[in-house]
Amino acid sequence: MLRKNTKIERGISVLVNRRPNKVEDNSDLEEISNLVSSVGCEIVESLIFNIPNKRPFLGKGQLEKIQNLANSIKADFVVFSESLNLRNILSIEKYVSCKVIDRTKLILDLFSQNARTAESKIQVERAQLSYTLPRLTRMWTHLSRQSGGIGVRGPGETQLESDKRQIWKRISFLDGKLKNIEKLSSERRKSRKDLVKIALVGYTNAGKSTFMNLATSANVLSEDRLFSTLDSTTKVFKILNQKILLSDTVGFIKNLPPGLVASFRSTLAELNEADLIWHVVDSSRCDIEEQVHVTNEILGDLGVLEKERWYLFNKIDLIEERRRNEFIKKENYYAISSMKKKGLKKLFSDLEKWVISRSAKIKIFIPFNRQDLISQIYSQGHVLKEQVKQDGVFYTIIIPKNLLNYFKENDLALEKK
Repeated sequence: MLRKNTKIERGISVLVNRRPNKVEDNSDLEEISNLVSSVGCEIVESLIFNIPNKRPFLGKGQLEKIQNLANSIKADFVVFSESLNLRNILSIEKYVSCKVIDRTKLILDLFSQNARTAESKIQVERAQLSYTLPRLTRMWTHLSRQSGGIGVRGPGETQLESDKRQIWKRISFLDGKLKNIEKLSSERRKSRKDLVKIALVGYTNAGKSTFMNLATSANVLSEDRLFSTLDSTTKVFKILNQKILLSDTVGFIKNLPPGLVASFRSTLAELNEADLIWHVVDSSRCDIEEQVHVTNEILGDLGVLEKERWYLFNKIDLIEERRRNEFIKKENYYAISSMKKKGLKKLFSDLEKWVISRSAKIKIFIPFNRQDLISQIYSQGHVLKEQVKQDGVFYTIIIPKNLLNYFKENDLALEKK
């Protein structure tokens, strides 16, 4: 495991390119380097090996090249751009004496470091155990606090079998905890079913948390590093006096470990409830199309790809004007800068129109003695016109549908427009 220490660990990144015809733009190497940097370590050298898909893994000459480089710089670790199975790891360890880390393990370490709430800690631990299970060997150091005693271990059971049983037991325990958390979250979501809900999604470090803070004054942790926030945060802001729930979800990354997606399914449940998805994209990246594709692929896996989506191309202050104009050619495409507060007027103007399209425009008469209803109109609705009569006021208003239902239930005179 990579850890933040007083001594910064230094290592080598190895990019296994299984598409030799692909023009290398170094984005994969940059991403691995950023992941390592985010856990407080440093990449000092990098190697790229082009391997056809039909070949299972690196050959002897390539492994020796890694070995020589690791020895020459006294590397603390070697990190690979792809996930490694047990056979791959054992092959590498014959040549390399330092730590061998694959992409999945690196992401899990970063998630573990950034998990802050009880829910995210449980989710990360479950994903770590799912990762560990198929990689156990007889050399595995058995789990601490292993239960013992008569009737626990079967006849002839090996240490490996015992450790696997311990892990499955722990996974089952964590699944139970996550189910309980999901029940509570589901009840919380039911209580706000009548409110408009928008979910922020996007590649990690696209600027979702910065945008969230700008829109809602949420004070969500916002840092220029990968996966600085893991927990779904939901805050309120108002459009036309209507409450809008805005949720910031965990960032995505290509080859996101399937176990991690499964573990975070309860956190990502906010997407299922969303009426609108805002897909935040880092416009300063050279691999925008790939990052958009990765995010949409994960949304497809979660079954929410058909929901209405708006694309928010963030960080336009970092690119030239010609490129900015490319991001506003299509409907529901917005060029913005959360940091510099640019391009937001059109976004929120269009959001007003969208909210109006989902709301009820009505004319309603409120007698003067019903100050409680007048208060609700001004706190939850948007008054377009009012006509004062002898015994009350006619209001032409835009209101959320839950307030419309309330007026109907109370047999108030109203007329839809």
